[in-house]
Amino acid sequence: MNTACNHFRKASSYISRWIVMQPSVGEESITDWLLYTLSSNIASLKYKKFTKHQEARTTGADWEWWMVGRRKSIRLRIQAKKLKPKSDNYPSLAYSNAYGLQIDKLLSDASSTNALAFYAFYSKPVASNFLCGGNPSTRITHPSVLLAAAKTLESQFIKPARKYVSAADVASNSNPYECLVCCPLSMSHGNSSVQAIYEHIQHYYQEAIEAEERSNSTAPTGLHDEVPQYVRTLLESESGDIPEWWESEFSRQLPQVDSIMVWDLRENDL
Repeated sequence: MNTACNHFRKASSYISRWIVMQPSVGEESITDWLLYTLSSNIASLKYKKFTKHQEARTTGADWEWWMVGRRKSIRLRIQAKKLKPKSDNYPSLAYSNAYGLQIDKLLSDASSTNALAFYAFYSKPVASNFLCGGNPSTRITHPSVLLAAAKTLESQFIKPARKYVSAADVASNSNPYECLVCCPLSMSHGNSSVQAIYEHIQHYYQEAIEAEERSNSTAPTGLHDEVPQYVRTLLESESGDIPEWWESEFSRQLPQVDSIMVWDLRENDL
């Protein structure tokens, strides 16, 4: 098992216990802890949370996640939600504010920035057949952080007639988030790489990529040849030493997200 995989799994296990012991813990607290913990333990991950709350956000993205390689980089926009294990999750998926359905705004914003739109669900361990089929070889014992393509959730639960959505229903359209790091499809020569992670996304989240292909024919489906300056600055910063001026300089370029995480995978690219 590679080091990053181990840390992703440990974090998931901790969140599982946290939700069991403190069911009222909020999504924002979990997200902040998760991204901070991963960046503290994995040198190639950089995380920055904006200190000023972004008022009147028009999208549903909680954080932006860049996976940076030598030639290509993947951009994701992610909205976090807590799953309700014993009640209807439809109201959460169909959450609306003054700007409309949150999921619609997430998809629209992802399309306009050539990002892939995902949901991260926090939950007690869910008994379900995941997209990966729950292969025992993956040894996922605490699947408490699940990733699902926003487009799939929209087509499965929002566009059809209103129905009860259980945690197992959501899980069956998701994979544990550590699969991005631990799945053999996500690794090249034993390490995560942009190309391998993208192949994993193509295999398990094809609908997310197809949605981008239909709406953005000029750029490939969440892939970028260059990264913006705010990403380059994070890559160049020492671990835990992000310049004080970073937020004032770049926050205007990210008005719709609360946090950004950058994963430097350049050394793993072939």
